[in-house]
Amino acid sequence: MNAAQSSTLQNEMLTLGRRARDAARVLREASSDTKNKALLAAADAIRAHAAGILAANAKDMTGAVAAKLTPALLDRLMLADKRIAAMAKGMEDIAELPDPVGRELARWTMPNGLDIQRIATPIAVIAAIYESRPNVTSDAGALALKAGNVAILRAGSESARSFAAIQAALVEGLLGQPRLVGLGPGVPTRPHDALAQQQLRRPVPGPHQLTPDVLPGPDHIPAALLGHRGPPAAPAPVPAQPPGPMHRHGPRPA
Repeated sequence: MNAAQSSTLQNEMLTLGRRARDAARVLREASSDTKNKALLAAADAIRAHAAGILAANAKDMTGAVAAKLTPALLDRLMLADKRIAAMAKGMEDIAELPDPVGRELARWTMPNGLDIQRIATPIAVIAAIYESRPNVTSDAGALALKAGNVAILRAGSESARSFAAIQAALVEGLLGQPRLVGLGPGVPTRPHDALAQQQLRRPVPGPHQLTPDVLPGPDHIPAALLGHRGPPAAPAPVPAQPPGPMHRHGPRPA
């Protein structure tokens, strides 16, 4: 990547991060009813656009076969009517869950009689990095929305078309709710233009790279990072000052 491309990508990421931060301010005020209606509308949109999602996935599968991905990865990537139905049902199930926002986590009284409560609040922005499972897009997006968080999603490059088709259905559900209309603009429909595969400075540890330029810097856009730890043979260093909590799964480095 040359200097001009790096600068352009950094600007795109900062723009995406600022929009996510602004959207989080809208979403944190959304009621349980508004969030649940958005989830149900998104589930309906996934069902309505099932043919388009399957067509996009077929193109991803063709590219994956040409790239000689392993059978296990091909199975993860492949969508079918059953998986799309499960995606929509999963969003409906999440809508039925109790709203975690506002839940009392702890309560105690100080010796001076002061009553203190610890209340669950949204994180604000969650950046999730995952591989060739396009159905994770709806799972991660729905869980983030239910908890009042904006999600920046980074799927594997082999599932870019499937990701875009599913994401479009999710956004359609959001835009159907007047109180959430501000969340739609600015979300890229081609995720790998903004979340590029090339490694930039201080990469997030793991085989999938999400440039942290969306997070630190003069605006300091705090976000929780969810993703893979990476193989033990090639651990990447954790940034000296992570911009937010980092939660990764996978084998621990030796």
